[in-house]
Amino acid sequence: MQVIGDRVNIYDDSGKLVADNVPVEGLDPINNQAIKKILYEIKRTVIINLEKVEKSLRTGELGGEFCKMPHYAIPDIAIIDNAERIRERVEAFIKSSKDDDSRVELLNGGRYLLIQLPKGMIDVSADYTVSALVGGSATVQAIVDVCKIDPLKAQACSTAIFGRYPSTIDFKGGAIISALGVPLRLEHLGYGWRTIQSNIIVSLANRNAMKAAALAGCFEMGYLVNAGNLIGRYRRLYLLGFAYECLNAENLVYDTVRATGKDGTTGRVICEILDRALMKGVIKAKERLPSGFVVYEPVDLELWNAYAASGMLAATMVNCGAARCAHGVSSVIVNYNEMLLNETALPDVEFGRAVGTGLLLDFLTHALYGGGEVGIMNANHPNLKTSKLFVMPCVAAATALDAGTLTYPPEKTAGVFSQVFKHIKEFNNPIKSVADAAMEWEGMK
Repeated sequence: MQVIGDRVNIYDDSGKLVADNVPVEGLDPINNQAIKKILYEIKRTVIINLEKVEKSLRTGELGGEFCKMPHYAIPDIAIIDNAERIRERVEAFIKSSKDDDSRVELLNGGRYLLIQLPKGMIDVSADYTVSALVGGSATVQAIVDVCKIDPLKAQACSTAIFGRYPSTIDFKGGAIISALGVPLRLEHLGYGWRTIQSNIIVSLANRNAMKAAALAGCFEMGYLVNAGNLIGRYRRLYLLGFAYECLNAENLVYDTVRATGKDGTTGRVICEILDRALMKGVIKAKERLPSGFVVYEPVDLELWNAYAASGMLAATMVNCGAARCAHGVSSVIVNYNEMLLNETALPDVEFGRAVGTGLLLDFLTHALYGGGEVGIMNANHPNLKTSKLFVMPCVAAATALDAGTLTYPPEKTAGVFSQVFKHIKEFNNPIKSVADAAMEWEGMK
């Protein structure tokens, strides 16, 4: 069995120590119960927009704009008024036993129906679409039963919920809201955990930048396990990167932001990271050239990458936080890595992948698309798929720090997710929860 022996001290988003001497092996999703909990809750959850279903059926506009079929309209259907009866019916459909962990609740005064499938259904499913398919089917049947829909118009209920699927590969025009995108849109095999939008992550984190980065890191770690990237020679690289960048190991992100947040620049962030790395012996001066330029080299390559990634997140928070605008995150990623490489001769984050990702993100959000916003991006998008683990936390943190410049902010596209997991500690405080779970894993060995 491959074992990484590194240990770290983990600090929360307030700079307070929450766990010391944490084994990085315990941060592997396979070993960490907190990360498992986060991934499990996301996988089994789907939300049905009952208000949209009611409007679609009343107007006959099924499957989205321009798909108007008046002959399918049910003008007097009362879904919101019967929301509680529909909820009870759905609950009866999906419950596998009296004491299972299924959950069916109404949100926002009955406008949304939250459905969380029991563990038994998740265990026997080949992929994560079970939540959308079972939840959607149960809601269709519940509406037909409760509202006594004519058999000839029952199909309209299905279209109102599932949209144009299967004519399209997703639920276009439907009422299904899921954190995870449909498998047919995956850029590569194993990319399921990368389909979660930045806006959704920010809503789950209640707009806390460091918690958003931590949750983004948890989803990326789930992907790394799924895609076979958390084994062999890459294992230590990603475990240390997750610990330092996403979980604020050694308080590196927090200290750097605090030191440079008032009047700092990307260059000052780099200086802070270099000073800390030199002090800790992570890097060393290799030689001084006749020009006076100092060439540095890493003493510990994987640990240096973790330091560099922490600096990239700190630079994002300093710049996007000062501007109160998420749009600059791509420029920060590009310029941070270019400056770091050219000013020190040290490897940049993930050895060029991060800067390449930043360049494409900059091009597609500010040039070709002209309006492709970071809030609606996910790590499965061509913009962000190149870098593994290290870029998505920066995008999520930038989105969390935005103060209203986004056309599609988290509150508009994913606000309902802020209510779903608000009582679950792993979402409320992911940094502490993951650190505590790592310590518990060590105690169980």
